[in-house]
Amino acid sequence: MIHWAICDDAEYLCKSFEWAFEKEPDLVFDGFATDEQSCLELVKEKRPEILLQDIQMEEPTTGIEIIPKLKEIVPDLKIIMLTNYDDDNYVFSAFVNGATDYVLKTLPNGEILQALRNVSENKTSLRPEIAKKLVQKSSEIQKQNLSLVYSINMLTKLSTSEFEVLRQCYYGESYKQIAEERFVDVSTIRTLASRIIKKFEYDSMKNLVKALSKLKVFEYLDSQGL
Repeated sequence: MIHWAICDDAEYLCKSFEWAFEKEPDLVFDGFATDEQSCLELVKEKRPEILLQDIQMEEPTTGIEIIPKLKEIVPDLKIIMLTNYDDDNYVFSAFVNGATDYVLKTLPNGEILQALRNVSENKTSLRPEIAKKLVQKSSEIQKQNLSLVYSINMLTKLSTSEFEVLRQCYYGESYKQIAEERFVDVSTIRTLASRIIKKFEYDSMKNLVKALSKLKVFEYLDSQGL
């Protein structure tokens, strides 16, 4: 028998799935929860084999963030993410955090039922659209890591003064503020900024900072104590 439960902030949806699957001879419904705390309590008390877990509960990604906590309670819990959002980031984050499968609420009940059975029998194979999203996201991360390495390598080519000016610009200081802190003329900071922009081959400091911010370059350096 497949013991299953559902956590979704929409109570009517929880009940609709309960009613839809109540006559299935191989399924046992262990209950539902509508918020994070009650979800944790439900899993701790009932210890279902499979949990249908909504992504967006109290917060947009509560359902994803709760996965590690659920896994601490029941390490072999199989979690099927249930969502209205066909979003690459959500899909990737769900699997990274330990989800077993990912289905849209708009799918026919029969397909969701089949997902439950497949997961129970360890027959889960990623549907083509999900596999494609994971491949794309992995590619994005690989490219981002390469860009981070490139950016850090470029930083090593800056002088100490250029590096510090770029750091200050990165964290939102104006040329005037930087000049005042360094007790120099604004023109000196503009000259340093021009050199930095040229070395990175950008058209402006604004666009350079925007690109570095996407990669969280200085956050990474700060975390390494650099």
